[in-house]
Amino acid sequence: MPDLHKPSTTKIGAANRLLFVAVAALCVSLLLVGCSDSSSTPATQADGSQRRPQTRGFAGNTVTNLDFLAQAARSLITGTAIYDADFADPFVYREGGDFWAYATNTQDAHVPVLASTGGGVVDALPDLPEWTTEGYIWSPSVAKIGDQMVLYYATAALGRMCISVGIADNPLGPFVDTSSEPLICPYDDGGVIDPSPYEIDGKRYLTWKIDGNCCDLPTSIVASELSADGTKLVGETTTLLTPDQDWEGGLIEAPSMTSLDGNLVLAYSANAWDSANYAVGAATCEGPLGPCSKLDGPFLHSEGSFEGPGGEEWFTSPLGDTMLVFHAWPKGDVNDADIGRHLYLEVVEWDGGPKLVGQQRARTALVVLIGSILIVAVGAGVVLNELRKKRRDKHSKTPSPQP
Repeated sequence: MPDLHKPSTTKIGAANRLLFVAVAALCVSLLLVGCSDSSSTPATQADGSQRRPQTRGFAGNTVTNLDFLAQAARSLITGTAIYDADFADPFVYREGGDFWAYATNTQDAHVPVLASTGGGVVDALPDLPEWTTEGYIWSPSVAKIGDQMVLYYATAALGRMCISVGIADNPLGPFVDTSSEPLICPYDDGGVIDPSPYEIDGKRYLTWKIDGNCCDLPTSIVASELSADGTKLVGETTTLLTPDQDWEGGLIEAPSMTSLDGNLVLAYSANAWDSANYAVGAATCEGPLGPCSKLDGPFLHSEGSFEGPGGEEWFTSPLGDTMLVFHAWPKGDVNDADIGRHLYLEVVEWDGGPKLVGQQRARTALVVLIGSILIVAVGAGVVLNELRKKRRDKHSKTPSPQP
């Protein structure tokens, strides 16, 4: 079975599986809840691309543990956003118990990154290469290769979106891109966006979207092997998916590969990003470069408190469970630039296809927690009553002083 390092599929006990949602969501919530959005200038349509750059900013806030715990609990139980401000095209990188979350550009940062280690928002890519254009830095993703971090991101050049690479010695950056040209930029195909790295059996790969809808051309999901240092493509580029299901609306994007119960699973977004029809589907793949076969319909779509979910990426919890991070519009606020796309988190298991189990686990964990508290409270009450009884008995047996 292929060894896919994004994410781990380590097995854990039933008790840990019941409680892991709280651990993972608390970590990610701690990462994100300490920042709140400030100004909100309406975004402008990118020339020749479906997705537009985000222009909402972040401002650091001091948040108490109670604030953080309340936010995490609300998000888990109600299925609402973990971070309720603009955070489009999210990617989460984890080392041990520490998390870093990256997003599409804002007016304050080319590559906004938030760390569970604190410090508020940081621009992971403060300086751009000379050949690119300010304001079009989308869908960043990172991988640790050797002792360095590699950043993959989409950016504008010559009227198209392209993919480039930056290097840093830690997840916060600063990443440095010294390139004189993009890593990938097929102009005649419409450009490229949404790079996502993965590793299988010791080899590294990159998957991305052919952004043909910018120019009335087809879209597709493709992939290629990477060099050992992750900075160059090796061999042929292979097509993994094309849009062929009605719900996709003729457009697919945002690929991300993982392993679920031994299956190589490629998640992808489809339909118009600025509509409630945007959703997330999946395909199973025979190998890192395909062939891949789609499952029917989306497994994540508009429901509950959000609409138009997408821009998804996989990562693994500290306990080894598969997590899906994605953005979505709050219900009723689709394509509202003043609101933006908020950040959501799900837990995914395999049941003939990806199955969302985050809310179910969270509610079960809450019941267990409440039950445990009640048991402790009842036990404490019994102990206190016994102590009081012993005191009364001792007092009643103490002889009265003689006159």
